[in-house]
Amino acid sequence: MLAMGIVTYVSVFNLNTFITLGRRGYHTQKHLIIEIMKKDDRESWARIGKKFDTFKPTTDLETKPSEWLLLWYYLLRGLNFLRRRQNRRKQKNREVEDPV
Repeated sequence: MLAMGIVTYVSVFNLNTFITLGRRGYHTQKHLIIEIMKKDDRESWARIGKKFDTFKPTTDLETKPSEWLLLWYYLLRGLNFLRRRQNRRKQKNREVEDPV
């Protein structure tokens, strides 16, 4: 019971530190994904990456893309990697089964 109280107080007293570390980690990953996105071969993703990079708050109705697109892009990139890997394995299996 005492340990739970100590952990709670330490967490509460260091909450700002935890938040700062979380934000720093998030922003580091965010900028990394944006840089990868801007260099993507598909023009649609590259354009979205550039929009993230060029966004500056203005008084007009210009808005930046949703940050959910970063997660979506990262997940799709992983799926494409897995598909390419699977296709390479299938190709190797075909070559082993049917050498020409």
